[in-house]
Amino acid sequence: MYLRLGTIALNTHKRQILKAGDELACEPRVFDLLVYFCSHPQRAISREELINKVWNGRVVSEAAVNRAVGELRKLIEANPSSPVLLKTISKVGYELTVRPVFEETESNGELQQSSESASSSGIVGGPGVKLFGVMILLSGLLVWAVIAIYGGKVPKMLVDSREPVTQLKGEAFNPAISPNGDVAFLYKREVSDNAQIRVVDAQGVVSAPINDDYYYTDVIYGSDEVIYASRLDDLHARNCFVVSFSAPEWRETPLFSCGSKVVTELGLAGDGTQLIFKYRDKVSEPYAVYSYHLSTGRRQQLTLAQQWGNTPGHYAFAVAPGKDRLAVIEYFDEGPDLLKIVDIGRAEIIFQAPFIDGVRGLIWFSDDLLLSSNSSGLYQFNLITEQIGVIEKSGAFGRLAVTNVSERLLTEKAESIVNLQSLSISANQWTQVTDNTGINTQPIFANRDETLAYLTQTGDLKSIMIAGPVDKHIRLPSPVDIEYLGALAWSDNDEFLAASINGRLFQFEVATGEWNLLPIDLRPVHHLVYKDGGLIFSAEHQGTWNLWRYDAVSDSVTQLTQAGAYSVQSSSKGLLYTKFNLDGLFLLDPDSGVEEVVIPEFPITSWRKWQIRGDSIYYLDENKLSHLDLNTLETKTLHTFTGKAPNRCTVSSSGYRIVCDRADASVSNIWRLSLD
Repeated sequence: MYLRLGTIALNTHKRQILKAGDELACEPRVFDLLVYFCSHPQRAISREELINKVWNGRVVSEAAVNRAVGELRKLIEANPSSPVLLKTISKVGYELTVRPVFEETESNGELQQSSESASSSGIVGGPGVKLFGVMILLSGLLVWAVIAIYGGKVPKMLVDSREPVTQLKGEAFNPAISPNGDVAFLYKREVSDNAQIRVVDAQGVVSAPINDDYYYTDVIYGSDEVIYASRLDDLHARNCFVVSFSAPEWRETPLFSCGSKVVTELGLAGDGTQLIFKYRDKVSEPYAVYSYHLSTGRRQQLTLAQQWGNTPGHYAFAVAPGKDRLAVIEYFDEGPDLLKIVDIGRAEIIFQAPFIDGVRGLIWFSDDLLLSSNSSGLYQFNLITEQIGVIEKSGAFGRLAVTNVSERLLTEKAESIVNLQSLSISANQWTQVTDNTGINTQPIFANRDETLAYLTQTGDLKSIMIAGPVDKHIRLPSPVDIEYLGALAWSDNDEFLAASINGRLFQFEVATGEWNLLPIDLRPVHHLVYKDGGLIFSAEHQGTWNLWRYDAVSDSVTQLTQAGAYSVQSSSKGLLYTKFNLDGLFLLDPDSGVEEVVIPEFPITSWRKWQIRGDSIYYLDENKLSHLDLNTLETKTLHTFTGKAPNRCTVSSSGYRIVCDRADASVSNIWRLSLD
């Protein structure tokens, strides 16, 4: 792919700078610098940001940055002493004043990716991989252009037929097939049950080879007689272990720990001698992919995801048919996710390319063809042509598994219904707020009455809704297509509704019915609250989440915390917040700026499960809704939930009414697909 700045062209795949068709000699760091400026055009970028993003946080002087910028200007400016394209911004840094133009040239193979330039030695990661993350931002449009013009360039596959493998009440998911054709899967009858291992044979008979009290997260076959599985001790501590079971008695053998507060998947490599799994030390860290040698017990790290920002890292993987390569998907907050092909033996990247977002399922269908699913459909990726093709646009595809019959695969088809329910605390009685077949979540009460805002999803369409006190539900026009909603917040007088949509900050004016994108350069933005006429929000900057304040009158942004902060609420005592990497609920004194711990044991995963009304904190604690008085620090239980606890609750300004999202139904079964 080319990026053009007038007569200057960047070939991001071959890492070349061309001027009028001639290649210019360029230091690698100077090229990295230009790519970063092109990915953030028309924005002032500080030298500190450049050191963190381009020099990857290494100890370098500002003089080194200035020297690299000077070298870059010699390449792209007509008169480097009077720069026009790359200007100095006083007391800030530098700004690329124009937006690059995306171009592609297929005739001479310019779009073919260089596997040599993508390789690195040792553990996968480092500056080259982080740089590619920036390049991915620039090539996102290219990915979807390939899909749009895909036509006959890639032999198109279609779903020819589908048949159910299981027809169970409840949830059947994560299928895996044995050499003799039996299908193992995970199953839970009720939403609140622990997922257990089940097996269905060729005649459709379902058996339960293992029954215990653990929650299983994945299952695969080593052979007809051996099953490998990952499981959690419970859904609260979420300590992960990998075990094996051997037929005919399905005797259990513990293998190794796979972390805490994780959900890992498994694969088999090296002729069945290595288990592949995801691992991270803490919930706030990105996943990496590891191997475990079954004969020696040796663990080896195979990948290293980018370490800055809020990212799950390498969240999906699949082992190649030859058991020697690994396809890994890395999450990127901005731009498409990244596909990496890793040589397992050398732990080296041998190929990488932009990929689809939000991968649910990933398999190797052949040596040079990957199949993948997300919430919008089933896709194919040809490793030879480096093109993505749509097999079917539908949300009916989940986890994928290869069968032992050519042109067939297994998937799971799930349907969930989540509605909002209201609890009157005095009457201890639930009533329906929404009653439809969609997914309704993230409720938030207004501050002066019982008007409610929430997110609804039907199919792939997500919308923000407002329900008035008399239960009239109004769908708001969306300022952009909603991929994900971080948070909603009402202003003190309920005249505005703020929303962090796709990592950006929008504000809805109730009187005019219009959305406005707030002029905030920080991204991504997640949690929000209004306080004293300003909008407090959390944003990731230089790898750390902190609180910031936007003042509409002065159109200014001020940083409020320095030691980390994530989800935030306001009280008369100051700002209360959680942190992205630490347990606890913290209070920031507005006058002194001193931070103190209010609830030390507040779980790190409770970012969205609490709210302040007056001087009271309402928070979800496992299956209980609890109340903490900030004046007396006394805690009491308001309600104990039966079945699965809600993900989010909101409390009315009076404190007498609570609305929570509750799962009405969740049905999932395993299906066999034939492709043509």
